Amino acid sequence: MLRRILTVIVPWLLASTVGALVLIHFFVSWPGLDPLFNGLVQWASIIAAFAILLGLVNVARTHGQKILRREKGWPYSLVLILAALAVIIVGLFPPPTGYGTGPGDPRVRWVFYYVLAPLSTTFFSLLAFFLTTAIFRSLRLRNLETSLLTIAAVIVLLGSLPTRSQWPFLQPLVRLQEWLLRVPAMAGIRAILIGAAIGAIATAMRVVLGLERPYAE
Repeated sequence: MLRRILTVIVPWLLASTVGALVLIHFFVSWPGLDPLFNGLVQWASIIAAFAILLGLVNVARTHGQKILRREKGWPYSLVLILAALAVIIVGLFPPPTGYGTGPGDPRVRWVFYYVLAPLSTTFFSLLAFFLTTAIFRSLRLRNLETSLLTIAAVIVLLGSLPTRSQWPFLQPLVRLQEWLLRVPAMAGIRAILIGAAIGAIATAMRVVLGLERPYAE
């Protein structure tokens, strides 16, 4: 019974109380309790930072075991750990020029501008080929829905050509493309965002009410 109280009931009471207070604070102004709410938000940021740290430790442990066991692909794990350690060391120790630590460090910015950004660009460039093949596989005229999707995709692609302004016969497609992106596509995006927001609210309310206890798993 004591174990259940400490592992289930107490975490539920803390999560429900804090969640309800922060939620009420968005709708009701309590000037005297502003420091309390701001402190709760700061504590959430601190907990998230420690969660990222634990995730980094878990990644190091997993890939460290892979390196020690010489499993398949262990050189990539070694490169990952060495790169992570290098960035952490560069970010923690101040440079000799006195710029300070953190994102303002020119060495950290060099890593982001000349290592991370080119790698991200390369990844998205390769992703474009996989998306192209996936589009060709999915856009097959099997029924009315796929036919409409194929026609809309062709219109958007033709309307996005760099030389569309030099070809007068593409101007109607350009205006149709702008309408497709502004009306049907935007309506679908807003519907997805509204659905995701409702789902997030429902999940949060289930956690606050204790119907779901992810902290007890």
